[in-house]
Amino acid sequence: MKIKLSRIQAFLETELIDGWLLCGFHDQNPIIKDLFAIKPSTRKFFIFIPRNGTVTSILSEIEKDNFSNISGIKRTFNTREQMINLLKNSIKTKRKIAIEISEKAFIPSVSFVDNGTFELLTSILPGVTFISSANIIQSTLSAWTKPQLQTHLKSARILNKIVKDSF
Repeated sequence: MKIKLSRIQAFLETELIDGWLLCGFHDQNPIIKDLFAIKPSTRKFFIFIPRNGTVTSILSEIEKDNFSNISGIKRTFNTREQMINLLKNSIKTKRKIAIEISEKAFIPSVSFVDNGTFELLTSILPGVTFISSANIIQSTLSAWTKPQLQTHLKSARILNKIVKDSF
């Protein structure tokens, strides 16, 4: 994982979110690329990051090797029914799950879960409330590290000096 799992889980804990379900297919979800270095997939897959505990990946049996660098539990499926059962069993006790949706298209830059997948999730997990993962993305992927902030501040000072010296 490119960023620390503990940072994501700390955010989930603070916000009382049971987990973050990342839904992937081909390269349609760039958030997954930012989090994990995985090969493109030709089958739908899911990665569940719980508030506490181990990451669970739900993957097609024929593509499981594409996910070898993701730590945690790997559950594989061969059929759509198996995929659905794995999703149900992995998330059935959860009540509030973040996914890449944008309520009422408010932030389209985080809306990567297609309507069919969203309908599937809401139909097989009727007690779950799905919320946008925008705030998780903002706080864990978009936040600068201390070295990045220092580089930015240094660049701003240099640019400010150039502007002042030019006029």
